[in-house]
Amino acid sequence: MEEIIEAEIAIIGAGPAGTTCALHLADRGIKCIIIDKALFPRDKICGDAISGNAVYELEKLGIQFPSLFTNFPEKIATSGIKFVAPSGKSLYLKMKKKRAGFTHAGYVSERIHYDHFLLEQVKKNSLIKVVEGIQIHEVYQEPDHIQLKSKDGKFIIKAQLVVGADGAHSAIAKLTGRTDIDKKHYSGGLRQYWENVTGFDEGDPIELHFYKNTLPGYFWIFPIKGNKANVGIGIKSDVISKKKINLKQLMESIIQEHPLVAPRFEQAKPLEEPKGFGLPLGSKKKSLSGNRFLLLGDAASLIDPFTGEGIGNAMISGRIAAAHIENCLKEKRYDEVFNAQYDQAIYKKLSNELNISQRLQKMLNRPWLFNWIVRKANSNKHLHEFIEDMLDDPNQRKQITRFSFYYKLMFNPKK
Repeated sequence: MEEIIEAEIAIIGAGPAGTTCALHLADRGIKCIIIDKALFPRDKICGDAISGNAVYELEKLGIQFPSLFTNFPEKIATSGIKFVAPSGKSLYLKMKKKRAGFTHAGYVSERIHYDHFLLEQVKKNSLIKVVEGIQIHEVYQEPDHIQLKSKDGKFIIKAQLVVGADGAHSAIAKLTGRTDIDKKHYSGGLRQYWENVTGFDEGDPIELHFYKNTLPGYFWIFPIKGNKANVGIGIKSDVISKKKINLKQLMESIIQEHPLVAPRFEQAKPLEEPKGFGLPLGSKKKSLSGNRFLLLGDAASLIDPFTGEGIGNAMISGRIAAAHIENCLKEKRYDEVFNAQYDQAIYKKLSNELNISQRLQKMLNRPWLFNWIVRKANSNKHLHEFIEDMLDDPNQRKQITRFSFYYKLMFNPKK
C-alpha cells in the first residue's frame, strides 16, 4: 500500500548540506521533511576533514552549536595543514582563524560520526520530519507540485519544492539533464582507514602529499581519533583515464615503497579494504536549480578543485538555499526563473574561491614550481606567513596564481 506524504519543502539527503538547510529553515519557522536512503549512523567515504569554512557554518547554525560541537567526542583538533611537495620537502601551515566558542580552527571526524551528530540535532527540532531508509528513485514534475517516489514504489512525497542534497549521484540532479560525468571536472578517489600509523607532527596537522605520480591530485594522511588515520588518494578522472592509472595499486605502492611514507606504516594495520568514491568538482559553472528544485553540496558539484574539500561548501549551500526557500514561500514562486536567484547567490559566494582553486590545481602540472614555492616559504618568514594567511582569505590566495607574485618573490622577497 502506498504512503503519501505532502510537504511544502522536501530535502533529499541527510548529509551536511541537507541537515544544514533543514536547520536554517526551522530557524525561520519553516517546516520541512528530510529523507535519506540510509539508516544513521552510516559511513560516507570522505577525507573527514572539517575545515575552517565548515566550523564557520557550524557557528552560523545557532549559539548552541559551539558548545554542542565542543562536547561532541568523536573528533580531534588539527593545528594546520602539512603540504609535501614532489621533491619530498614539506611546508607546515598553521590555521590561525578560530571561530568564537571553538577551541581550534579545524577538526577531523569520521563522517559516520559527524553526519550523525548533525542529524541528531535535526531530530530534536519539531519543525523537521526525518525519514530514514527510503531511497528516492523517481522524480516527476507536475503542474502544481513535484512528486517523489521511493525505489520500492511504496512511498510517495508531494512537495512544492525539492532540495537535492543527495550526493554525487543525485537523483534530483538528473532533472537538469546532467547524467554524464565530465571527467575534466571530476576526480576519482580511494579511502582506507588504518591504525597505528606513526610520524604525525605535533598538533596533528592533516597531510597532503603531492607526489609526481599523483599530480594533479594528491595522497593524504589525516589523523583521526583512536590512534587511527584516514589514508587516501584522489586524482582527476581525465588524468586517470589518459594515464590508465590504477588508483588502488598506486596507493599501495606509495604506502609500501615511498621512502617518506613506508616507514610510517611498518607497524600499521588496515581496518578495511580501500573504498572508492567520486568527487564532482566546482571547477565549472553548472545549473544548480530548475522548476521546483535546488541542488546542494556534491549534487551541485561544489567540491574545491585544489583541496578536494566539500563539507564546508555543502553547508554554505544549505544556508544559502534556506534563505532562498524563504523567499520562494513569501512570493509563492518555485519556477526556474525565480530559482535562478539561488544559482546567483551560490556563485557570488563561492565562484571566486573555486576559480582560484582551479588555477592552483592547474599549477600542479608544474611540479618544479610547487617545489620552488615550498623551498622559498621554508626559508622566507614573510612568504611563509603570507601563505598561511591564504588559508583564511581567498583574496590572498589569488596572489599565488599571478605572475607578479613570482616576480616580487624573485626580486624583492620580503614583500
